[in-house]
Amino acid sequence: MVRVLGRIACRIACAAAVFAVASATAQAAPISMSVRTVSGAYYGGTFEGTLNPDGITYSAAGSGGNVTFGVDWSVAYEEDPFYLANFTIVNTSTSTQQFVLSVSLPVSPQIPGSSVMGGYFGQVTYTDTSLNSTVQINTVGSTPFFVPSIDGVDVQNLGIFTATAGGGPGVSGTVSQLAFGTPIPSAPGPAVLTNIGGVVTFELTPGDRAVFPIYFEVQPVPEPMAALLVGLGIAGLAVIRQRRSN
Repeated sequence: MVRVLGRIACRIACAAAVFAVASATAQAAPISMSVRTVSGAYYGGTFEGTLNPDGITYSAAGSGGNVTFGVDWSVAYEEDPFYLANFTIVNTSTSTQQFVLSVSLPVSPQIPGSSVMGGYFGQVTYTDTSLNSTVQINTVGSTPFFVPSIDGVDVQNLGIFTATAGGGPGVSGTVSQLAFGTPIPSAPGPAVLTNIGGVVTFELTPGDRAVFPIYFEVQPVPEPMAALLVGLGIAGLAVIRQRRSN
């Protein structure tokens, strides 16, 4: 009996060790990122993330393009899920180009019920790198600048604008941040079964540059009991502060 128990204990310990090694070496599912133009120019792919020092989030980055545009990008993400992507786009062609940027992130675990969500596109900085003393960035018709999605379905539209700066070589301008579901995440959302994503669409004048971040986060709806406990905690702190002030 002692020997049998010893073997069982050994197997459990060995299994735990294998699980620990597997957990330590596990990688987040790859994130997909792409940039394309109406003329057919393309850069992108699926990229493996590197675990950040916090042990929870991942990062990926890259640069590329072709004779018509250049792109530098970086993204921090977690499959729980959220992503924060930063882009620098340079229109190296001789004409105004329409750009379409896409991000897609697998989720794990699923959120089978209702969710809460939120996100933003950050301050957009557009710069006259052609040095012709003017630069313009604008959305395309009725297509918003940033459209986040869940399981391939659009869940929000952010930003319709035309922004122009002029007055001298190297001039630049900004488009202010626009957010939804603040405090993020708090807007009602659907179940999340496969992925979250987002698409950015805009036009940029020739030879010029645009720099901006996008952010999207989705979480399960807090359970009623958890919300109740949070509410009671806040009420308790209020009572304590009031007593101290008296």
